[in-house]
Amino acid sequence: MNEAGCPSVDTLHLTINESFLSEETAETCDSFTWHGQTFDHSGTFYDTILGPAGCDSTFILNLTINPSFSTNLNVEACNEYEWYGETYSESGVYEHLLQSTAGCDSLLALNLTITPAFTTNLNVEACNEYEWYGETYSESGVYEHMLQSTAGCDSLLALNLTITPGFTTNLNVEACNEYEWYGETFSESGVYEHMLQSTAGCDSLLVLHLTIGQSFSMEENLSACDEFSWHGNTYTESGTYTDFVTNPAGCDSTFVLNLTINPSTVTDINMETCDDYTWFGETYSESGVYEHMLQSTAGCDSLLVLHLTIGQSFSMEESLTACDEFTWHGNTYTESGTYTDFVTNPAGCDSTFVLNLTLGQSYVTMIDSLVNSSSFDWYGQTYTEGGTYEHMLQSMLGCDSLLILNLKLCETLVHPTQEVQTCQLDYEWHGHTYSENGTYYDTIMGENGCEEIFMLQLKFVENILVEMEETACDSFPWQWATDGYLTESGTYTQTLQTEEGCDSILYLKLIVNHSPELTIHGSIQTYVATNLIAGIYDYYVTDSLTIAPNSIDWVCSDPNWIVTPLGNGYRCRLMVTTLGGATLKAIARGEGGCDGHSSLNINSGFFDVDDNPTLEITLFPNPTRNKVTIQSSEEITRIRLVDVLGQVMIDKSNQASDSVTLNVKHLASGVYFIRVSTKAGESVLRMVIAK
Repeated sequence: MNEAGCPSVDTLHLTINESFLSEETAETCDSFTWHGQTFDHSGTFYDTILGPAGCDSTFILNLTINPSFSTNLNVEACNEYEWYGETYSESGVYEHLLQSTAGCDSLLALNLTITPAFTTNLNVEACNEYEWYGETYSESGVYEHMLQSTAGCDSLLALNLTITPGFTTNLNVEACNEYEWYGETFSESGVYEHMLQSTAGCDSLLVLHLTIGQSFSMEENLSACDEFSWHGNTYTESGTYTDFVTNPAGCDSTFVLNLTINPSTVTDINMETCDDYTWFGETYSESGVYEHMLQSTAGCDSLLVLHLTIGQSFSMEESLTACDEFTWHGNTYTESGTYTDFVTNPAGCDSTFVLNLTLGQSYVTMIDSLVNSSSFDWYGQTYTEGGTYEHMLQSMLGCDSLLILNLKLCETLVHPTQEVQTCQLDYEWHGHTYSENGTYYDTIMGENGCEEIFMLQLKFVENILVEMEETACDSFPWQWATDGYLTESGTYTQTLQTEEGCDSILYLKLIVNHSPELTIHGSIQTYVATNLIAGIYDYYVTDSLTIAPNSIDWVCSDPNWIVTPLGNGYRCRLMVTTLGGATLKAIARGEGGCDGHSSLNINSGFFDVDDNPTLEITLFPNPTRNKVTIQSSEEITRIRLVDVLGQVMIDKSNQASDSVTLNVKHLASGVYFIRVSTKAGESVLRMVIAK
């Protein structure tokens, strides 16, 4: 509509220019220049440009910036390390350039530490068995155990183990008279023992089975006839002969023969006799030659040859009686008897006259009579006074016999009874010996010629014999011993006296069993380590050679501490589980119930890291492999190194130095504690051994 209100037509010639939009995606390294700007980081960027038609042109950039970067790699490896096709066996810094997926440089820097895996050889000699890393070995050999270092590398321990057994050697020896062995001289056969130690320090028991043979000497005296065979030789002459023989034990036996050779003999005997002849139990009445075989005192034959001649003889015998004396064939005889007279007849044989003569004696007999009375009757006469009286008799042969009586009349004296008690086996009294209780009498002639009667009332009191058999341990109370006690087995006798003065004999047969002697050895200071339940310690006893195996009981006064016997009981392992103190006791069971005892008082402390602020102590290197040095601001007096089980591995006293170096090469990898003692106090440090 125009101004006039009339319709008006306007024509528009329109040109539409489009706005321009461009989007692109780019990926580059480090930085990117776009539309005059440099971008160093990823993102979406916009740029608007006014075109000729005045329309905006919009540009969009989706940009990814990939940096070229450097990466440091810290690597620890064992022996060697392979990286991007290269194998490295030495520690060092190595580089490798890569390209990322975006084509950017990427530098890798490898800081490489090569830790070699190594093998350690341990040469160990032990007796019977050896415990190593929880295993117990009883045979020699090479055993291996694999460890890992802190870098995770294998560390091979090779144990060259030599087991030396404690052994027994039996020696069989035969000797003459005596044998000397290890300074002792033995003269009797028997079994003897001697204990040695091998070069490895192990017990070696020598058992000597000894047979003592005696050098033997024998002398004999023998008689033989004509000849004698002895020890294979024949001897025909008397003499002394010697032969030497070696017995099975190798000892000389000397035999001496004193020999007497007696020859066999023949003896001729010429005998002339009358009527007959008796010879060796045979009676011969005719002449002739007769033989008889005898043996000499030496047992040899001796032949007797009798050449006998028999002649005839005459014999006459008569019996006569006379008084005092008788004359016959020209001889006067004053005693009764048989008398013979020989007369030779013309044939040369005796005529024998035999007189059996009985002579009666005309004799005087003196009779001394002591009568315990006021009168005495003799041959029909009574005499009331003492004196000399005679009486004539005739013997049966008609010979006179005069009796003369010397008479004494008196009264008998009776002495009081003597009472005797004796301890002897017999008692002598008035020339007589008595051995039984009883009442005994003795009558003697007194000084006045009269009888005196003595009476003995005898009583025998027996000696007392007390026999005792006792068994004791180590000693037995005996008040008569030097110190009041007997300490050796044997038989002991003590003679006392009773109130009657008789012997009272104590006879003691004593067996003394000696208690075994032993001593406990081991640490008296133990520790319970940090965060651990127990410390483990080994103890042993000495003098165990006198103690039978498996006869020792180990007892601890603290029931919480655990005692485990080892070996044959001569050792034990103690697990200390609490703080404080306890007593470890070894009880050796001896013969006859006699036990030996040994005690050890043990203290338990808490072994933990304890920094003493007053001390400046440095421990290096830590971790270590072979050696560690401890430096202190004060002089070090003592250093103790224990493991996590509380066992003391090193205990070293120091002589006035502020620096100490310990060799720990023999210790296994693990955590240890070092207690450093100085004049200013103590401090505990933790140390690591890494093999």
